[in-house]
Amino acid sequence: RNHARSRRGSSLTLATKPMIDRLARESLAEKLRQLASGAITNFAFEEGYRHSKHDLAIHEIAECLAWPYYDDSTEHRLTGDHALLDGHRKDFARAVLFLKSDCEYRWPKRSGLAGWTGQIRRIFGMRLSSPKRDMGEVRFWPFWSEEEYREALKRHPYLVGETQNG
Repeated sequence: RNHARSRRGSSLTLATKPMIDRLARESLAEKLRQLASGAITNFAFEEGYRHSKHDLAIHEIAECLAWPYYDDSTEHRLTGDHALLDGHRKDFARAVLFLKSDCEYRWPKRSGLAGWTGQIRRIFGMRLSSPKRDMGEVRFWPFWSEEEYREALKRHPYLVGETQNG
């Protein structure tokens, strides 16, 4: 927490900074890599990562990225007919990079009407649309901007080859 002095006197006000739950991010990053590669099933993914009440990125990435790419009524791997296309693999790789970074998740929560629309699309087998276009740079989601994305690539050499924003 950042402490700031109030202009009205000596009392302190607490300004909370969005929290990054490092343990939950590491857990989800690992499970996303395993899910995308076909190493684990969709059920193992759902039960295998650490959830977080404080880091919105955990819920949003799991719900908006991973869940639309598998059927949660039957157990399977993302191989064969369920395999990710190259563009989707890049989305997963970018999400893993984000989770490994210290970037805060600045996109709005996909809840309310947008959340219900997403659930209806999942029921009928349609992919989710990208987050709102009037905010950050959608093609770099969950990063807010290309600059954030490029900076994260510099810090994680094991993903340097993954420079396309697909």
